[in-house]
Amino acid sequence: MSKVLLLVSLSVVCLVGGCTSQRICPPVQGTIVDAVTGKPIAAAAVKIEYFDAQRKTRTDQHGKFSFAAKHKLFPLKFVYPINVHLDRISGFRLEAEAEGYESGGVAMRDHGVSTESPPHEIPLYGPRPSHRMLYTGKAIIIDPIKLVPIQATKP
Repeated sequence: MSKVLLLVSLSVVCLVGGCTSQRICPPVQGTIVDAVTGKPIAAAAVKIEYFDAQRKTRTDQHGKFSFAAKHKLFPLKFVYPINVHLDRISGFRLEAEAEGYESGGVAMRDHGVSTESPPHEIPLYGPRPSHRMLYTGKAIIIDPIKLVPIQATKP
């Protein structure tokens, strides 16, 4: 019920004052693989967190995952002064985990990442830069994210 009320409230504000929906992050796609063998990891849990939301999915039998583009509703400037950078990609954090593996992921900061002149590499932040992130103009491709197997401890 609260989601319906929120949706109705936003609709009224947009009809009265004007709003625009802007893409703040293009689709994100990638592959999760075993760091030792390089084989894809099926059914790995993948979570992406934006500044105001999160989404979850699982990898397919080929270790692939994808998230749709992230949009945000912005009031027009004469209603609420907000600086919307249409030529920038909003930051996000992506985490992956699978049974028998240490969790891993990547983070992308939003400053300085432009949507102009694709394709281009996007700088990564995180403990293991064992993968790359490429903005193609249509999507952000992260390949591969390597998860390290948990070693069985000997008694």
